[in-house]
Amino acid sequence: MSWKITLIGTGNVASFWAKTFHGNENYLLSAIGSNPEKTLIFKTENKLPLDVDFPHTDADIVLVCVQDRFIDSVLQTLPDDLPIFISAGLFSIEPYPQKNLGVIYPLQSLDKRALPSPGEVPLLLEVTSKNDLLAIQLVERNGFSYQKTDEKTRFHAHLSAVFINNFGYFIMKQGLDLFKNPSLSTAIFNPLIQKTLANIIIEKDLQTGPAKRNDQVTIERHLTMLDDDRKKIYSFLSDAIVKQYKDEL
Repeated sequence: MSWKITLIGTGNVASFWAKTFHGNENYLLSAIGSNPEKTLIFKTENKLPLDVDFPHTDADIVLVCVQDRFIDSVLQTLPDDLPIFISAGLFSIEPYPQKNLGVIYPLQSLDKRALPSPGEVPLLLEVTSKNDLLAIQLVERNGFSYQKTDEKTRFHAHLSAVFINNFGYFIMKQGLDLFKNPSLSTAIFNPLIQKTLANIIIEKDLQTGPAKRNDQVTIERHLTMLDDDRKKIYSFLSDAIVKQYKDEL
């Protein structure tokens, strides 16, 4: 017997779940977007059957994969007893005690152009006695590692993820974009990127660089090479690092 799963949303998170369940005969998928056109495009891109639609009341699980600001309006359309799991890091389910709600939050960078496999995605689960077993069956059957958590911990994990992934990615891309030299490929930075990532997860503080040394001569020379927007970023981060390590000088 197949589980009927409805995906609500057509963005990166919904695409991740569609990839996860694709080709598995244990799941029958339906998807709902903000309009029929988006839904059709999503189904086509993710190889979902175009002729499969079933009402919410007939689903075994609903996965809500929309932006936080739209979740409340989605919940208003769903029956209270229907098992619903929110795929979001910063949404609170506490105001909805009457609903059969839980959270399955993928702690990973998700972009439909480069989706990870389940083995690369740790999940944070916030569940109740009503949906605990269902959530665990769903994630274990698909090869996920997971941890149960509470709302406060999940919120802090989401904040940390923004610093690590979103801000970290932005800064690294800025660094690569700054290097415009036809005689060298940006691939020369690959070992540095890999070493930086390896250093981050070592339980020692391995910060280096001119700001760590409070090397104002180097900092000023770098600033002369930057446009105004990047000067602000460079100065802000350098000042923060100098302040963090001032007692070590």
